[in-house]
Amino acid sequence: MTYSQKIARFLEIVGYILLIPAVYGLFISIVLIFWAPWVTLIIWIISGFGIALLIGYFKHSRDRLPVEQINRMWYGTIAYNFIPLLFSFYYFYQKATAETQPYHYRQDDNGLIFMTLLTVWWTIAIFASISALYKNYRDGEKYL
Repeated sequence: MTYSQKIARFLEIVGYILLIPAVYGLFISIVLIFWAPWVTLIIWIISGFGIALLIGYFKHSRDRLPVEQINRMWYGTIAYNFIPLLFSFYYFYQKATAETQPYHYRQDDNGLIFMTLLTVWWTIAIFASISALYKNYRDGEKYL
């Protein structure tokens, strides 16, 4: 098993775990179709990309993904995780620059804890994808 396949297996396992809240979000988006259909459309498009990446991780970790698509999968992973990472940076910027009372930052701020965990996950996924790309390039596996 190559390094790239090990990274794909790791992202696949985490992807299965993250499917639980994702399915919940998809059901909530069905309710939103009556009030904000564009939000539902965006949620379903993002979910479609996520499932396509999960299928790519599954195929690559079992050596069934065509070699031409391996680097495309890693580039897709970087883009898929970089976009929400930008939004999380904006969230933290808003938290840091909020002109509120001194007790604004409480230890039981669940939103801050949740966003911190998501930001750490997105960063790990991005760096793992970059390392897999670099390892493929260094080992001479230069795919399209």
